[in-house]
Amino acid sequence: MMRRSGSHSVVAEKSDDAWDRLSMSRGGRASLSTRLIRIVVPLVLLAGFLAAGVAGGIQIHAAQKGRLEQARLLGHSYAALLRDYVVDMDTPQLAPILKVAASNGPVVCASLTANGLPLRYGWPSIDCTADGRPGRLISTPIMAEGREIAMLNLRLQESFLGSPLLALAAPGMLVIATTLLALGLVLAVVLRRQVAGPIQRLTGAMQQLSGGSTLFTIPEADRHDEIGEMARALTVFRHTKIEADRISAELREAQDELIESAKLAFLGSMVAGVAHEVNTPIGICVTAVATADDLLKEAERSLAARELTEADLIDFFAKMRLSDSLVLANLERAATLVRSFKGIATDQASEMPRRLDLGQYLREVVASLQPELKRTRVEVVVEADEGLEATVLAGALWQIVSNLVLNGAVHAFDPGASGTITLTAGAERRNHLRLSYRDDGKGMAPAVREHIFEPFFTTRRGQGGTGLGLFITYNLVTQSLGGRINCESEAGQGTRFDIVFPITPPKPRNAASPRQREVFVP
Repeated sequence: MMRRSGSHSVVAEKSDDAWDRLSMSRGGRASLSTRLIRIVVPLVLLAGFLAAGVAGGIQIHAAQKGRLEQARLLGHSYAALLRDYVVDMDTPQLAPILKVAASNGPVVCASLTANGLPLRYGWPSIDCTADGRPGRLISTPIMAEGREIAMLNLRLQESFLGSPLLALAAPGMLVIATTLLALGLVLAVVLRRQVAGPIQRLTGAMQQLSGGSTLFTIPEADRHDEIGEMARALTVFRHTKIEADRISAELREAQDELIESAKLAFLGSMVAGVAHEVNTPIGICVTAVATADDLLKEAERSLAARELTEADLIDFFAKMRLSDSLVLANLERAATLVRSFKGIATDQASEMPRRLDLGQYLREVVASLQPELKRTRVEVVVEADEGLEATVLAGALWQIVSNLVLNGAVHAFDPGASGTITLTAGAERRNHLRLSYRDDGKGMAPAVREHIFEPFFTTRRGQGGTGLGLFITYNLVTQSLGGRINCESEAGQGTRFDIVFPITPPKPRNAASPRQREVFVP
């Protein structure tokens, strides 16, 4: 049961299914496995490229270091070869050796500078340090007797320490990237089997549980991780739902018993009231018939004694007509009460809908309540569109109207206070009927208004109030009639109930037909 409270109103409506509001259709949405793959694979690829780049950089750096060491060893070799010629100042032999050095492998320029002498030798440039060629410069000192006597400069090719090394490192980088990609795919498969798959199975079990089924096996309950804890928690939820369903069924049975008990109790009270009401007209009829019998016997005696005069005969006929009118009027009154009670009792015994003239039926219901209403000073007014007919559950409608009227007569007015209750019936919209109750009583405070549809809530605890009248009314409106009920009330401003419920298509009526109004005075 759900209630929506405004500034001066409470609306009781059916609650929506929470799972239906939260569940997501899988159509058009990526599964958890797909999402994991979309997350894991790019991360692994990124990590693979980074690792391949780092590994390639390390390989290139190692290769560069090795080649640089190779060039330095070459410089030391030529320096050792040139040392004796420099010491002996055998200059004709220096240029051929430098030319050979400049033509050997990665060296593109070789030059020699003698310390302390303005002499420079080299090929193809006299001074490789100043020729402006690109490439790494390797300088090797030429030593003699522990001192530097000359400096050998070798210019290396620009590509010797560059792009060929990338080609050298590329295969290793490709192997690393491929390995990491394969690792990512394996990781995705493992995640799907160990995480996504179990979660999907648990989701399916949750959907079955939310759909009301408890006859299924909880998957993954034997795992010793967070997913296993989720599965065991779902097992607890299933046991809780089974217990809740059992309690709910017992509560529904108890509620049905309470409603039936309330119906029977009210029928018993109405039987006593109708019996009391019928007793009066029947007593008048008995008295009138006894008087008529006495008059008839007196007339027969006078006629037998030849003492019957014309005046006596006229008086006899007048008294007999009076007795006859009293008998007919009171018998009609008793018959009306019995017919009303019979129709109401039949409606309570039958749960089958029947076609009713709504206005006439409301008047019959209020007439059946007169024995109870006579104890109050509350006037009941019935207003209904003339000729408004529809097929409804008459028993439920009778219980709703009687609960509202009697509850209002008891709670809306202080003992001995006079007031008016108005019942209005009319077509709300296509195939729907609106039944309104309003009174000019003392109204309700917000704290009371918010709880009026709760079971066993009453402001007359210990004074005969059970707190079931409006609770039963709410269930009859929402469950039996499939409608909704709204209450508006403010302290000192009276109370209004509006009930809207679907009906079997009503009989068409003239839009200009008048609304019938009947007042029941206690």
